Amino acid sequence: MGMHSLILASWSTNPVNWLLMAGSIGLIIFVHELGHFLVAKWCGVRCDKFYLGFDIGGWKICSFTYGETEYGIGILPLGGYVKMLGQDDNPGRAAEEAERTRLRDEGDESAEDPEQVQEDVEPVAEEDFQLDPRSYTAKSVPQRMAIISAGVIMNLIFAVVFAAIAYSIGVPYTEAVLSHVTPGGPAWEIDLRAGDDMEQHGDTVDPTFDKLRRKTPLSDEGEGIPLKIARTNAQQEVERFSTTIYPVINGRFRSMGIAGAPSTVIAATVTDTPAGKAELEENDRVIRVGRTEIAEGDYGALHRAMVRRSDLPVDIVVERPSEGSSEQISVTIQPRSLRRLGLIMAMGKITKVQQGSPAEQAGLQAGDFVEAINLDVQINDQPGAETEGVAPGDPITLPERVAAVANREDLDRRAVIIKLKRNGEDHWLKVPVRAVTAFNPPTLPNDPIAVPALGIAYRVINSVVDVIPGSPAEKAGFQKKDVIEQAKFESPEMTKEQKVGRIVSSRPIDLIQSDDDSGKKKIGWPTFMDVLQHTFPGTKVTLTYRRDKKELSATMEPYDSPEFNPDRGLKMKQLRGTRIAESFGEAISLGFGETLSGVTAVFRTLRKIPELWQHMGGMITIFRVAGMQAEKGIADLLIFMCLISANLAVINFLPIPVLDGGHMVFLAAEAIRRKPVSERILLPITYAGLFLILGLFILMTVLDIDRLFD
Repeated sequence: MGMHSLILASWSTNPVNWLLMAGSIGLIIFVHELGHFLVAKWCGVRCDKFYLGFDIGGWKICSFTYGETEYGIGILPLGGYVKMLGQDDNPGRAAEEAERTRLRDEGDESAEDPEQVQEDVEPVAEEDFQLDPRSYTAKSVPQRMAIISAGVIMNLIFAVVFAAIAYSIGVPYTEAVLSHVTPGGPAWEIDLRAGDDMEQHGDTVDPTFDKLRRKTPLSDEGEGIPLKIARTNAQQEVERFSTTIYPVINGRFRSMGIAGAPSTVIAATVTDTPAGKAELEENDRVIRVGRTEIAEGDYGALHRAMVRRSDLPVDIVVERPSEGSSEQISVTIQPRSLRRLGLIMAMGKITKVQQGSPAEQAGLQAGDFVEAINLDVQINDQPGAETEGVAPGDPITLPERVAAVANREDLDRRAVIIKLKRNGEDHWLKVPVRAVTAFNPPTLPNDPIAVPALGIAYRVINSVVDVIPGSPAEKAGFQKKDVIEQAKFESPEMTKEQKVGRIVSSRPIDLIQSDDDSGKKKIGWPTFMDVLQHTFPGTKVTLTYRRDKKELSATMEPYDSPEFNPDRGLKMKQLRGTRIAESFGEAISLGFGETLSGVTAVFRTLRKIPELWQHMGGMITIFRVAGMQAEKGIADLLIFMCLISANLAVINFLPIPVLDGGHMVFLAAEAIRRKPVSERILLPITYAGLFLILGLFILMTVLDIDRLFD
């Protein structure tokens, strides 16, 4: 009986967690098989074996016999089985099993031990035999249906039990508050911002971020999800509004393009960054940034205050716990330089224009190409050839250059004039500039660059248009029109503290070569530049590039440029809560809801297999997730067990031969026809089901192994 999951995680290194992983998955399999076993016994069926795992070729870890049943743990930990007299999932043993169920009317002593049937016994007429009354095949169709469905029913019952126990203990959850909005993504397009609180997602009121992560990937293409948002403005007033979001595939899954949920409490600072040098400590709570008071949990205000002027020092005040009391500490966080190599790449097309933004109001559209920009104009200046400005320059630094215009005191009189190419024709548009209140760095493989002061997002193409004089790229010999194809990072040795907030990878990373190709395991130049910001000082970067059909490579060490990176190295803790059932009835109700959510998620997943099959996983993935949940705590592990138990119930009841659902189909056919399905039909269908399950198992294993090396 197979299990499959659609969740990914990391390996646990704690031996205790390994025991919890094995125990939790073993328990889920055990209760499934226990359901078959108990109902079979209740119906009077002889059970020869009860095994967790499969004793292939007689190989087993341990076993013992009690009464007429052998109990054991098989060598192959891929499920479990109950061996009943007259029932075998292996179609090749159907004839042998049928022979074991037959008794001879003459009181033949061999009937007392079906295993003693010899191949050289002379054939006896069919009418001389009758079915062993304790065999599975001798039972009525309703009894056999009860036996077959018992495993699934037990899994559903225990899924509710697992979740109910978890909610009785207290289930931690992540608030549905946004910390990051992916540039150009669905949430960015409708102008959701860091600090926004999702009060309703579709039909779910007060959703958790964990449930959003499970539900959104299963949404259909073009399906709009109604949202209700609460936003705290600069005057500490809560504004509520409704909107609709349309998740899209970016990277692996369909997503809204959000991350969450942050608090105002410091989790860590990245060493060798301005925040890392400011003597801040874990559990410090930010209470003021400059003149802005930061209410507890108001990450939106913290985010806006930290990104407002990336080129200036920021004075912050934190409240530090100290032996039952607290003290206030004031520190100054200096600006952080943008780390770069000295390459200026080509600016691609505009991919998205934010709703309600200055760019939308000025008439910019997705698909436009920016050819020139003038950052030094008044709001009353008219766009045209005489004000077309200069080439946009480095697309990576353009957002900060426009932000510098927005930071001027006469912001209400400032605008930019953009010359763009649309359908082969030149257009000049004047775009007002708004104050910068967000920083949306690219993080997913094919993220564009966002300009928050205007409300546009655009691609960056890996074709060199210029090289900064005196930079590592110039010294390495890069030239215009070189096309970057691959990057590899070589990090120096780091301590555990130095690894916090760093990206450590020695695997070569392929770069996307067009402005719209998401390419598996490839990243775009904006994401590469974001990775570069998270490398440790002393990291060397080897770029492989193509020049006139010739492949070349060069190794460089990044440098701190005069431009600025709004991320100063401050990492905040997640905004977490705990849901505890106040009564036994509420625990059962919450457990039932969690189980129902798991069951419906599996059905939605099955419907989307053609779209998601590459991201599915088998037993290795299940063990990885179990380890991650075990590290979080027993309540998280119990919720995971609930979902996997519901998963197993649904998968096992699919109408596929060999699975419980396949057996139910055959039993239903027998009830309608009033006779068993012919072996001539049953055997090939069962073999087909067996090969399908084996094929899926091999595919899941291959995907699991491939994922280990991502």
